[in-house]
Amino acid sequence: MIEHQENNDFLIPGSIEQATSYKKAIEIIPENECAEGVNFLIQTFQKFFPDSSKISLIPILEGGRVIGECLAEKSGIEPNMMQMKFYPKEKNEQKLDMPVCIVTPNIERIINTGTVVFAEAVIESQKTILAAMQEINKHVDQHATDHNTHYQYPNYYTFALVSKINGNPSVPNLVRAFSVDENIWVHGMGCDDEGEGREKPDIWGRLSPFAKKIPAPPYFTRFFSI
Repeated sequence: MIEHQENNDFLIPGSIEQATSYKKAIEIIPENECAEGVNFLIQTFQKFFPDSSKISLIPILEGGRVIGECLAEKSGIEPNMMQMKFYPKEKNEQKLDMPVCIVTPNIERIINTGTVVFAEAVIESQKTILAAMQEINKHVDQHATDHNTHYQYPNYYTFALVSKINGNPSVPNLVRAFSVDENIWVHGMGCDDEGEGREKPDIWGRLSPFAKKIPAPPYFTRFFSI
């Protein structure tokens, strides 16, 4: 049974309670706020990594393409693409417990820099990032075996526009611009809702069909000042 948060017991036009499908989704984070969030990520990225030659920027496709391209363009970096999927073949297949790697990044570039920065639009279960780390570490070990040497695993960071993590993150060194309640499914800025909505320049959302409560507005929290 869904719990109602205080002062949210009645339907309000445009409220998340009415957004029960993709077509009924409402705007969660406006376009101007998203632009400010991206700018915050860019500035933080450049502050953390003033020498772009010492990092490997890995957008997680397809969701992380927009954020990754923004970071890459402003910092003069060539992205090192990677793709992970829960449905490696067809969408109607059973979802895997952990995603598998479909596109492997250039491992030599990772070894040469020693630092990986993942780019994502939305980070939720964290399984994609954790599985990507395991995949990269596996290839680093294999590369070391092939060359009869030893390499340290890279340092990992994740830059995400939106975090839906409830509690402390499991992924190391997470930088996020916004948080959104875990009971809201979001799309936009590269992130999709079952294949739709990636192209939107703002973040839209609908009530998760598994929601245990109705989130109260405002539906997002900003982690930077403007």
